[in-house]
Amino acid sequence: CSEKGRLRADVGIVFKDCEHREIEDIIDFINIYYISNGSINAIASELFIHKNTVQYKINKIISRTGLDPRIMSNLTSLYLAGLWYRNIYPEKD
Repeated sequence: CSEKGRLRADVGIVFKDCEHREIEDIIDFINIYYISNGSINAIASELFIHKNTVQYKINKIISRTGLDPRIMSNLTSLYLAGLWYRNIYPEKD
């Protein structure tokens, strides 16, 4: 089994019920969540959205992936899956 094949399988587990655009949105959000240390106010400010919208996005990620970014091990899984996804499926400009 190739390394890309293993990564594809791992990414498939995390994003199993998501379409490409939704995965991209999750990855973008998780990257901001990560660099903001989970601060709802910092995330809202960075994305120019209301704090309640941040909570909505977190809840949507939980419902779509089964992973809660507020839990460090889940955040790590989401963050790494995002890096791997973009390595496997690079965006074309």
